[in-house]
Amino acid sequence: MNAASKIALAVALTLGGASTATLVATDAAVAQRAKRGQAAAMPAPTSRKYNLSKAGRAALAPAETALTASNFAGAQAALTAAQPSLTTADDRYIAAGMLLRVGVGLNDQAIQRRAIDAMIASGAAQASEMPALLRNAAALAQNANDRAAAERYLTQLAQLTPGDAQAMAALAESQNSAGRPAQAAETLNRAITARVAAGQTVEEAWYKRALAFALNAKSPAAATTAGRALVSAYPTATNWRDSLLVYEQLTRPDAQVRLDLMRLQRATGSLAGERDYFELADMLNDGGYPAEARAVLDAGVAARQINPSKAGFAELIRLTGTKATAERSSLGNLERQARAGNGRLALSTADVFYGYGDYAKSAELYQLALTKGGVDAATVNLRLGAALAQANRTAEARTALQAVTGPRQELANYWLAYLSRRA
Repeated sequence: MNAASKIALAVALTLGGASTATLVATDAAVAQRAKRGQAAAMPAPTSRKYNLSKAGRAALAPAETALTASNFAGAQAALTAAQPSLTTADDRYIAAGMLLRVGVGLNDQAIQRRAIDAMIASGAAQASEMPALLRNAAALAQNANDRAAAERYLTQLAQLTPGDAQAMAALAESQNSAGRPAQAAETLNRAITARVAAGQTVEEAWYKRALAFALNAKSPAAATTAGRALVSAYPTATNWRDSLLVYEQLTRPDAQVRLDLMRLQRATGSLAGERDYFELADMLNDGGYPAEARAVLDAGVAARQINPSKAGFAELIRLTGTKATAERSSLGNLERQARAGNGRLALSTADVFYGYGDYAKSAELYQLALTKGGVDAATVNLRLGAALAQANRTAEARTALQAVTGPRQELANYWLAYLSRRA
């Protein structure tokens, strides 16, 4: 085997062996793997032929001799001396690969970074080698706190491998670190979409990061997209609560929209702690829905989220119970008045029946309100969709919710996510 072949084989073996940099971590699990020393794979050795100049081959031979003897300091000195003789792209690529071996041997990330940067800059790296080179260059740049270089390499990597969700996720983290959370949210959502399209499992942490990016960006649209994706894939009570609280924080809904939001929290089991239960019950009681308020309080007691003997709760439990008992005997008359009256009366009566858990009756009256008119169609369709969802009339609920426009549309989309999981 001639000298050029020996040098090329040595570089190939270095590239095919243990990598010099850990993967860019996008979740806790990846970060833990990185701490244990697991690293990104470099390209496998190939039978590639290199176009080394005569002067370059001669100049690199001493460095190869030193590397064979594991004399890394000597190899580094020889490579420095060889630089003026490196005239072809392959000369520079091979020299950079040898420097990478020095960096690995010395466990010196600064040398490793210079080497991989030089391999990329040489222009001689093959297309199959570029993804791993870029990934490792980005990781080393991040380790050196050179965020600009890391993002540059990650952007190249994402462009080179558009189906590589991991590359896009790493780029999203870099964009967020650079103070561009809106761009990070968009990039990470693309990564999630790519994984889903490929039939791959998406880690829960990715959805949560996308939601965090959207919150940092103060983008209601991005937050809704991320939040719906999170609860669709991982519909835990905690995820529902987090998603809806982010939605509330970014949209600052009025009292009526907030009522609809908290009704969805109750439907998804994501009311948590005495504050949530008291707030919803108090809101319902003030709005004239004592039966629903009492049902919320009873649920809080059953879930051991509230103490019924606590002064504030004890009084609200007593008050809503008294009001609901008085109201119950008048429901029949209330319905007759709604059917004879206008759309607003039909809407308010439908809300009352919703509070009693008579979702079929409330849906009928919401539909009547739409027919009579004089009401906000978005509000009625949202509540009609909620009532139909609670009545397990999924197809009808979806139709009603898809008709919601304006400020309530995003909340309707959350109800649609709830429907999708139930279906």
